[in-house]
Formats: sequence, C-alpha cells, structure tokens
Amino acid sequence: MPTTVPRHTTFWTFPEFVVFWPIILVGVVLPDLQKANPDVFTNHTAAMFWAGTLILTCIACGMDFGRSTAVMIFLGLIAAFFGTMWYGAEHHLSVFADFRKWINAQNLLISYDLQRLISWGLLVGYVWMILDVLVSSRKFQATFGQIERARIFRGPQYYRNTRAQPARALLDDMLDYLLTFGGVRVYAVNATTGKIENLGIAVGWGSKLDERLDTYAEATPTHELDPAPPGTPT
Repeated sequence: MPTTVPRHTTFWTFPEFVVFWPIILVGVVLPDLQKANPDVFTNHTAAMFWAGTLILTCIACGMDFGRSTAVMIFLGLIAAFFGTMWYGAEHHLSVFADFRKWINAQNLLISYDLQRLISWGLLVGYVWMILDVLVSSRKFQATFGQIERARIFRGPQYYRNTRAQPARALLDDMLDYLLTFGGVRVYAVNATTGKIENLGIAVGWGSKLDERLDTYAEATPTHELDPAPPGTPT
C-alpha cells in the first residue's frame, strides 16, 4: 500500500552510559543543597541519597529489566512490604523502625569535594559521549528498505529494514526507558555481515520510532512508485 510518511527519519542513538546523568546531577547539586539546608540534608542523609542514586544508575547500566520482569519485581516488593508488616505485627516487632535505626547507626559520610570530583569527571566523559554521538558515529537515517549510519572519515554503514529482516526499536529495559525519557533500543541487521546488531538507545522516541521503522519496512512509498505507462486505466 502507498504511504505518505517522510522520505527519511533521522535519529541518534546513545550507549548505555547515557543513563549516568542522575549521578552527575546529584553530585553537582547536592553539595549546594547541603550547605543551604544543613538540617534537612545532613551528611548522613546526603551520603544515603548519593549512594542510592549511584546504585540505581549502575544497575540501570549493567542489568536489563523487561516489562514482565519489572512488573514481577514491583509486585514482589509490594508483597515483601506487606509481608514484613504482617510478620512484625504477629511477633510484636518494629521491623522498619529497627532497620531505620541500623541505617542511622552506620557512619555514612561523603565530602563535598569527592561528590564534585566524581560528578565532574563523569561529566567530562558524558560530554565526550554526546559529541561522539552527534558528530562522529551514531547518526542514523531510516528510509524505505534500509537504515544508513553516517560515519565521519569511515564512510556510511548500511542496515536492512525489509519485511523479511525488519529493524526494531524495542522497550526491553524499563530502567533505561525511564532514565532516558522513553528511550528504546534499536536493533537491525548489518547489510554487510548479515548479523543483528544493537545500534544503541534512541532517547525520547518511545514507541513512535518502532512504528516508523515498521512503516518503512512494510510500505511502498508513493514517491518511489514508477509512473503508470500511457493508456493505463486509473
């Protein structure tokens, strides 16, 4: 069927490091919040918040949680919460209060300078990553039947996007999806090697990119239709 989608769609993909923006932001902003509100952001509270952000960021970068897995983990946490409350009520224990006391008893401290050192060091790498994505190697142009990857000094690289071998932009990690504001991983078959490759995370696209890729793979573009021969009935 003919379609009137754009002749091409340009998108950029990012490596997993793109999810590290929370720890960069926290390390830059948190020291100022501590100085402005020392009663609210104590050294212990700030260290807990910073460590929690670091753990979440590293998990998002190093592990994948699909939608079904994320739902199961969420339901498991809810079940564990209510199960702990029931256990404490049955045995007259203040489980959460005891856990809070244990956390407060830990000598968790992190200096302003260390927070800034880590965050500014990561920020340098983050800026380098963005420049590499936008200028060097991760700009893609999807059109009917193929995806072209523009690479400076190395020439373009092509991926297939046909009915037989469609490209896909999938939500296969909920943490990545949340931390990249709707980022999806793009997969396509390399036209040279014939192997499926992970092209990276397309930030902010959500399901729209997969729908666009699917249209390019399935449809026949009107601007590429051959003109009808003279005398052909319409």
